[in-house]
Amino acid sequence: MDNLWQNLLQYNYYNLSKYMHLTKTKIFQNRLHAALFFVGLPLNIILWLIIFIYVKPVVEPIPLHYNIYFGIDLLDYWYKFFYLPAVGLIILAGNLILSAYLSRHDDLIAYFFIISAGAIQLILILASVLIINY
Repeated sequence: MDNLWQNLLQYNYYNLSKYMHLTKTKIFQNRLHAALFFVGLPLNIILWLIIFIYVKPVVEPIPLHYNIYFGIDLLDYWYKFFYLPAVGLIILAGNLILSAYLSRHDDLIAYFFIISAGAIQLILILASVLIINY
């Protein structure tokens, strides 16, 4: 029985070690890259929390988009409000992957991708707060 657990642990360690090189890429070795990513990630978590706290399941449609010229121009189901943080998470992950790839060639472009990911998270938080308050 002990041999089974030992083999299982060795197998899992071997499989995890294949992916450990991802944390050793240049993007996580550079402290500014890592710090900017770890600013965007909590912002996305805050966005998820805001929506989980304030958006409740209801039967009738809720406003999902507000326009200053026409007022509310999109009413839909409550669960579609969760598309906002999901898109933010996809953008954050995509920008991290692009930044990791491009940091091999040029750090400036990688910085733009990471900074834009954090800025997009702030814009999404602002949009969700404004929609919830309206």
